[in-house]
Amino acid sequence: MPKLISIIAVQILFSVLLTFIGINSGFSQSSNTVSITVLDGDLIRCYPDSVVRIRITPNPTYTYTQILLDWGDGSPLVTINSGDSLERTHPYPIAQYLNDCTYGEGCSPLFNGFCFSMSVLANYSNGPQENNTSVLTFRFAPRPAFVTNPANVCAGSSITLNNQ
Repeated sequence: MPKLISIIAVQILFSVLLTFIGINSGFSQSSNTVSITVLDGDLIRCYPDSVVRIRITPNPTYTYTQILLDWGDGSPLVTINSGDSLERTHPYPIAQYLNDCTYGEGCSPLFNGFCFSMSVLANYSNGPQENNTSVLTFRFAPRPAFVTNPANVCAGSSITLNNQ
């Protein structure tokens, strides 16, 4: 019992310490931060749909000078300067990733697909640097697989498939 109390006390002390550090360093959880929005679909999509169109929205509280965009697939970083379009289109090299089996690096393992971590880093003239990451997931279409017991089915016999 005393060991459990000391563990709880350490957890409470750690929470208070994090709160104190956050208040005194100017850190705050804000809903206003640089963000990525997919314009043509969703963050989860079927894998043949390899062209993605996004909009980057800087924090409206500050004036951005430059945004760096990393598509997460090894392509060069995109530099977006103040005044440039914040809408971007990118074709993901899906066939290459399927052939090389390099998909999914840096993302949680997926059972039925692969993903890329798109990230943005915003530099502001009058505020702190901000970053954000969105995971773009490509899913494979369902693949039907039928299994029969060869002892029960002969060539020319009819079978019934039930949806499960």
